[in-house]
Amino acid sequence: MFCMSRIFTALILVASFSSQASAQESCLSQKASLLMNSGRFPQAISLLMQAIRQQPADLSLRRQYCTALLGHGQAKDVLAQLDAMAQAGPASALDLSLRAQAFEQLGENLKAQSFYKQALSLDQDSF
Repeated sequence: MFCMSRIFTALILVASFSSQASAQESCLSQKASLLMNSGRFPQAISLLMQAIRQQPADLSLRRQYCTALLGHGQAKDVLAQLDAMAQAGPASALDLSLRAQAFEQLGENLKAQSFYKQALSLDQDSF
């Protein structure tokens, strides 16, 4: 009985730590959104990098990071980030749209148009 109680306590502590970590990342993400909305992209990028270090597999954080990078004019970094994200699985419509925006910033309009079309096609398939 004593052993089961200790295991149960340990499980509760692990779950608590996990929820605290995700709450902290959510807070960082919300702060980053506020910073981006006010045009403070370097500060948002810094916060999002911190959150990604804590949760490297969180694709939504990485997508928000890409959005901040685009806002700061770092299209090549966006493409590198999206390439790394592609290892996790197929691209979403948002990923394709972010890639299109990056190519548009780089002046590669034909590539941008192609990725916008792919994003629209993928988005329409989801309905």
